[in-house]
Amino acid sequence: MKQQKVPFILVNPEYVKRRFTFLKPIGYRLKGLLPFVEYDLRDAGIESYGADQFLVSVFLSSLAYAAFFGFLIGVAVSFSTTITPAQAFIAPFFAALAIFVLGFLLLSFYPRIIAKNVESQVDRDLVYAVRDILVQVKSGISLYAAMGNVAVAGYGKVSDEFEKSYKDISLGRSTIDSLEDMAVRTRSQYLKKTVWQIVTTIRSGSNLSTTLKSMVTMLVNYQYGLIKKYNSELNFLVLLYLLAAAVIPTVGVTVLVIFSVFGILGINETVFFGVVMLSFILQLALIGFIKMERPNII
Repeated sequence: MKQQKVPFILVNPEYVKRRFTFLKPIGYRLKGLLPFVEYDLRDAGIESYGADQFLVSVFLSSLAYAAFFGFLIGVAVSFSTTITPAQAFIAPFFAALAIFVLGFLLLSFYPRIIAKNVESQVDRDLVYAVRDILVQVKSGISLYAAMGNVAVAGYGKVSDEFEKSYKDISLGRSTIDSLEDMAVRTRSQYLKKTVWQIVTTIRSGSNLSTTLKSMVTMLVNYQYGLIKKYNSELNFLVLLYLLAAAVIPTVGVTVLVIFSVFGILGINETVFFGVVMLSFILQLALIGFIKMERPNII
C-alpha cells in the first residue's frame, strides 16, 4: 500500500524523528492534548512515524508559516500612512499568532481528511469488488479464490484489504477470522457491513450469492443517495461562494465608503486590503470544502 503523505508540512516527520530528538517532550505533550491524531494517522495509512513526531513537525511548520506571513504583513503595514507606529508593531504579531493557530489546527486535522478520503475510495471501489466476487461465486469459484482474484484486480484500497486477508488465509488462518480482522481494521462502514454479512452467511450456511447480490444493491443505492445529497447541498454552497467572491469585496467596501462620509467607520488601504484578503480566504475555504464534500464515486 502506498504511503500517504500530509501536504503543506515544511518539516518532514522522518527528519524530526532522526534529528529533533530533543523536542520529544513537546511531542508527547501535544499528543496528550490531541489524542485523536494517533488514530487518524493509523486510519489514513500513515504508519512510518508516530503521532508525537508528526505533531512536532506540525508545530515547527506552523511556526515557519507564522514567521513568514508575519514578516510579509509587517512589510505591508510599514508602507501605510494611516496607522500608528503602535498598530504597525502589533499587527504583524497578532497576524502571526492567528496564522500559527490556524496552521496548527489545519495540519493537525489533515490526517482525518486523508482518512476520510481513503474511506471514500474504499466505498467507491467496493461495489465493483463485491460485484466481481458475486460473478465468480455464481460461476462456482470458491470465496477464497475469489478473494485472491479481487486482491490483484486493481480495486484500489479494497484490493489492498482483500490482499491482506488472502495472505492470512494462505498462512493457515480461517476465512472467518481473517474476514473479521478486515472488518475491525477498516474505516469504511460499508466494507464492515459487507464483511460481517459474508461472515454471518458462512456461519449460517446460507446462500452466499444471495447475500452478495443484496450487498451490491445496497451499495448502488448508497452511491445514488450520495449524489442526490451533494446535488441538494451544492446550490447553497454556490450561493455562499458568490457572497464571498462578489458581495463582500464590492457591497462591503461600498458600505464602508458610505459610512466613512458620515464619520461612522473609516476606510483606508489597510481596511481595504483586509476586506480583499478576507474574501480571498473565504473563497479558498469554500472551494476546498466543495471539493472535499464531492462524492468520490467516479
